[in-house]
Amino acid sequence: MSSAVVLNPQWLLDKLARVIADEIHVKDILYDERLSDLELEDDFALLRHKGIGSRALLGFLWDDEEVEYLVEFMRGAMLLSNWNFPEDAFTSGRQGEPLYLVSSLLKNSTDADLVAEIADMDPGLTCVLDFTKFFLPDGVFARLLSLCAQYSGNFGAISRAPQLAGSQAIVHFGLSVFALEQTQDKIWIRVERDSEKPANTLKTLVSMFRSARDAVFQDLPWELLLQSPRNSSILVSYDEAARAFSSPGTQSVKSVGTKIVKVADFEPFFKDGSLTEDERDTGEVEEADLPLAPGLKYHVFLSHKQLEAGDACNLMAEKLVNRGLKVWVDQRTEGNLSPEKMRAGIQASKCYLLFLSKTVFKSEMVCMELDTALRAEKPILLVHESDPNRVGFAAFQTYIDTVPASAGHIFGLSESMPFQRRLYLTEGFYNELISRIDAS
Repeated sequence: MSSAVVLNPQWLLDKLARVIADEIHVKDILYDERLSDLELEDDFALLRHKGIGSRALLGFLWDDEEVEYLVEFMRGAMLLSNWNFPEDAFTSGRQGEPLYLVSSLLKNSTDADLVAEIADMDPGLTCVLDFTKFFLPDGVFARLLSLCAQYSGNFGAISRAPQLAGSQAIVHFGLSVFALEQTQDKIWIRVERDSEKPANTLKTLVSMFRSARDAVFQDLPWELLLQSPRNSSILVSYDEAARAFSSPGTQSVKSVGTKIVKVADFEPFFKDGSLTEDERDTGEVEEADLPLAPGLKYHVFLSHKQLEAGDACNLMAEKLVNRGLKVWVDQRTEGNLSPEKMRAGIQASKCYLLFLSKTVFKSEMVCMELDTALRAEKPILLVHESDPNRVGFAAFQTYIDTVPASAGHIFGLSESMPFQRRLYLTEGFYNELISRIDAS
């Protein structure tokens, strides 16, 4: 949220305090006659008991002021996430109303049934996010729960609501089930033994954790530990196991304690490649089947300003190629492509994708490519830099203000997609992007 500018911080704090409320604010809200007049008492009880708030309740708590902005602010700070599951507390007429999880409200909650269910699990792959060399800041675990809850609603008919408490959870990512537990300065992740693709689930969770950590303390030191599938008392540093795995002939690795264990015991953790690589594909990905019309050689032409978006577009091209697409990538840095070859590449492509970055429209080459694509009546797709820490990031209004007059209409042709690097966000991003390329 470093891109957000708040002119009145006290206004924002007051609004957030109405949702993440202390006992004084709770009493004020309960004594507000409008709560009963609007029939929102059950909504408020659900928010306080389970951390789940309705859109109507948020509107009431915020006096219907800038509700969408506040929702997006809290979502961006991982203080709130979509809750895509029905709640019995709502009547049938309200079942379609948007719901949100405010996971920080669960901080001191306990659930005896959840504790019993976790104890009854048959854990398979287990790892630990270890912060004992420093400390685990308040808010990291709650944000991880928030990300998990939102992601768990992405599996259609097999989606199941997570069971959440202050320091524990059982979550379903489709057919993969796992428990999360915070104990002092460690977060334990235990995947149910019969879960589908357990190593991929761990990769996704480590990626989510990085986002949660960066929202609180970007440089927080931590270590990933793997529990031995043969002996639950043995933990091995992931980095040590990864080095041993990549070294031919290495058969043993040291544990965190005094034990020496077999490298082969940890092979299941590497079924889907690296657990810590958060951008590049290291495991299997599904290839799309997108036939090209006669005369076309590429599915998409990627246009960008090299200094601001070269890394992003190279990564995007790599991932699209891994998914079976033919991609033209601008290689201007090598100086080996003339404008004529650029134009030919656009003509031979199914569609044209413009990567929006801070000064993209100051590039004569990009403007030439865009003009060529428009004259050729190629479908235009837009992707923009979404990370405010990147050199190419700019407020979206910047692109609207600086686009050439002859191309100003492109923002009405297709909604721009925010570029996603984090592993747990890339599946949805590339599925949507490939769908748009296919439909173009």
